[in-house]
Amino acid sequence: NTQKRGLMDEALAVQIGPQEERGMRRVRQLVESDVQSNVIEAVHAFQSLIKSKWGAVKLVRLKGMDLLCLLADAEDELVKRHAVSILLEVVSNDAARSLLDKNTEVVVLRQALTPLENCADPVARQKAARAKAILSQ
Repeated sequence: NTQKRGLMDEALAVQIGPQEERGMRRVRQLVESDVQSNVIEAVHAFQSLIKSKWGAVKLVRLKGMDLLCLLADAEDELVKRHAVSILLEVVSNDAARSLLDKNTEVVVLRQALTPLENCADPVARQKAARAKAILSQ
């Protein structure tokens, strides 16, 4: 428990700048527009955020998980695959996972991952199952 508290404190200490906040607002607009080219741009934004230092933590702190769930539910198999990969990276990150609210965010994530465990894409299926297993610990 002390270890989890330490991770959470560390994750909460991560600096989030106005540029990142603006970026997440932009991504939200892109995803909600439901235009294919915008959705792909949103996926790229998530990919570059997750690759940055503390990216998974920032993604959780910027409240981007619901957007990832929307992307994971996309018709487009490639968008779905990328979204599931990013979700897996976030839940695999101990510090980021320590920030997820067990009663809301974890429940929503598990619900979002359930249909993905049966999707056509074998890579997305496997990653969804792994992410769900981590969240169920």
